[in-house]
Amino acid sequence: MDTIPRVQVINGDLFYSPNCDRDLTIPRIDNPQELRSLLLHEVPRLHHFQNPQWWAPQSEYLAFIPRVPVIFTGALLEVLAFVPRQTEYNNEEEGFIMPLRLRRQWLAIEEALSKATMVLGTKHSLSYWRPHPPKVFRYNKAHQTQKKTRDQALSGRDWFAVWIGLFYWMIDKIPDPTHNEGITPPLWFMEIMQLQFSQSIIDGLRSSPLLDRYWLTDRVGVYRWGPRERHAYETNADFPLIPPSETRLQEATTWITPDIFQYIQAARETIDKFFRERKAVNDQKLAEEKSPEERLLRESRSQNPPIRSALVYVWDFDPIQPGLFRRKVVKTDHREPTLNRYRNKTRIYDPFHNEWNCYDSDLIEDDSDRGGLERAEISGRNFLLTEIPGVGPFTLAAPPPAGSALEQASGEPDIQKLESTFLEISRLHYGFTPPLSIPAKFCDTQTQTPTDHRAALSIIGVPTVSFDSPALKTIVPQICTQFLHHFWKSPPVAPLADSWDLHPSNRASLYGSSCIKCIRIFKTASGDEIYMFGYGSTSSNPSTIPWKFSVHSAAIAFLICRLRNSSMPKEIVKYLLENGIRFRTLRPLSDLTSAPQEKHLPAIPRIRVATDTFNSTDFDFYKRDIYFHLQQRHFRAAVLRGGLLWRIAKEVVNFDDVLEGPTARDRKMFLAFDSAGVEYVDDELTGDERSLLCGLYTKFTGYGDQQAKASWFPLLETWESGGLNRLNWTRSNEEWFTKRCVAISSRDSSGKPNGFKNWRDTVRGMKDARVAQSQLEERKTAFFYWFVPVMILFRF
Repeated sequence: MDTIPRVQVINGDLFYSPNCDRDLTIPRIDNPQELRSLLLHEVPRLHHFQNPQWWAPQSEYLAFIPRVPVIFTGALLEVLAFVPRQTEYNNEEEGFIMPLRLRRQWLAIEEALSKATMVLGTKHSLSYWRPHPPKVFRYNKAHQTQKKTRDQALSGRDWFAVWIGLFYWMIDKIPDPTHNEGITPPLWFMEIMQLQFSQSIIDGLRSSPLLDRYWLTDRVGVYRWGPRERHAYETNADFPLIPPSETRLQEATTWITPDIFQYIQAARETIDKFFRERKAVNDQKLAEEKSPEERLLRESRSQNPPIRSALVYVWDFDPIQPGLFRRKVVKTDHREPTLNRYRNKTRIYDPFHNEWNCYDSDLIEDDSDRGGLERAEISGRNFLLTEIPGVGPFTLAAPPPAGSALEQASGEPDIQKLESTFLEISRLHYGFTPPLSIPAKFCDTQTQTPTDHRAALSIIGVPTVSFDSPALKTIVPQICTQFLHHFWKSPPVAPLADSWDLHPSNRASLYGSSCIKCIRIFKTASGDEIYMFGYGSTSSNPSTIPWKFSVHSAAIAFLICRLRNSSMPKEIVKYLLENGIRFRTLRPLSDLTSAPQEKHLPAIPRIRVATDTFNSTDFDFYKRDIYFHLQQRHFRAAVLRGGLLWRIAKEVVNFDDVLEGPTARDRKMFLAFDSAGVEYVDDELTGDERSLLCGLYTKFTGYGDQQAKASWFPLLETWESGGLNRLNWTRSNEEWFTKRCVAISSRDSSGKPNGFKNWRDTVRGMKDARVAQSQLEERKTAFFYWFVPVMILFRF
């Protein structure tokens, strides 16, 4: 969605914004030369350019500057989101200085923006007043005090927004009639490549939300549109001014917009007065603090601000009395959604009063001290203060999903753990009912071959056991292999009644069980089926899980029924989460009618041209990019998906967020509905978001519109149709994933992004395992229609 332009009439003057529909305040600087002097001869601050300025040909880009709080996100710009606190600066001989790694990262971004704007401005003869570089604020130098060092770092960081506005203006003005998004690279992208920058850096700029025209970034906007501007547009071919359309001009002359500056000024004064008085009260509380416990409690709150236990206030104009700006308390159930809604605006936590104050930065310049209180960080979710960890989201140590390693120190498999794994997968996934008494000797008319053992090991996902290992000659692996053989046989053969719990005469049969009877089969919006369990949260019986348990697979539905015999719902959820098994957390859409609509970061596809070669730096950019996307609440859907997406996301996404279910409305939610018309929803990822997690790149070959696709990991469709995909994340999967990460990090040639064909061959797996997985789902789906006729009554 494009940003919305707007033409406004203020006191008889016409104003145009190419990128903002916010109500206008009159520019304070009424002389273009005064503006030029401020830009070129003084050391201004970002807050000087947060309101519209009078238009001059060389200052048009000021309308494209983002407004505070500037949301620095994306693989490249995210390092600007973190400004160290006063205690985190290095004390060197010259004074206090920002950490070296952060200095280098900021300087690299500054160099990229400086050189890129110089090339584009020169090549396209753009006329503009070039602003001071951010390092004029000496953020990369030492200072005498920690406070001075941090103040300079904040000023320098904020000034990057001016350069981002300049760069965005340039790429918006450069004519590029042949560009087709997703088909050909932008013209400016190809022109900047001559700077010999890594394509990771250039693409990092391109894919930054602040530079994406479809991401609704709040920008300063608006310049006056009068005879002088129209004349410049019509006669100055060297300066292609961005004009308003005739339709916009016509609309603007049908009403007169009042100047709301007086209201905004009153709101600023109200906010400033509140925080001045609050500071005095807090200073008094600090002086009266007597016990260490009180101090520790306050400091703990400051470092980890509470969400549900703290009061939340929202400041806004009174709808009945225009101009009255006051705060209103938020209901307990709406506290977290409100804080999420103000994540990209201003939310300030007061540890003395244990309360949040939230207000809209669109209306109020947020450059005052606010009583010494800082914008607070909610653990794991705040884009403004979150520091990028040194380790990416992938841990190369390989903890198996259940239990510890199967091998002993000697290299031989641990027989007891191998037997436990065989029994767990055979029973929970395939419905094996072992004998009440394990026989001392295995008897079978057919001798099991190494091929049988290989197929069985592939099915249960154990990679390290040799096919001819003596461990496979023990009783439990043999009887499990005998049972599993029924699922890869051709033609298929049903297991014997006494060994399969889907048979009515089996002693542990699921036929007619209460768990099976509580399942309802719904249709999803896409026409697929989903199995919903009857237990979950209800108004008369609140559960520990505030949503309805649902799965897409009949096999997983039976797995849950087998767990249900010995576990509570919350324990079942924990088992599914820890083992990467796919499920849903459905809630009625009506439960979310008052919830806020979440604003998502755009999942911008990565691009490369054919001359580029991939390396571990590209992988680092990929990890940093998805790290910030995974902070978004709806990315809990990656964990719910299970399998590969679960593995990529699980070390970033908080499992507690998954357990809370969907809490915000979204236009692209998963949807299922029953015959009564009740709509159930859950968080969902778009195709672009799933591809982003898998590390997809579009490579332009240079031959017309020809392009190729490559990714760090197989795309979701390729993975889920391959033979490595199981109901759970297996030891084999973890071994494969670890080897892949090691190959990428070690710059091994096998660690490059692969195309579709290579990934299809890589994850194809063993045929017997693929057949077994297919037979498992087919037989258990049929069970619902043939062995449990009562299910037909619940089918919608």
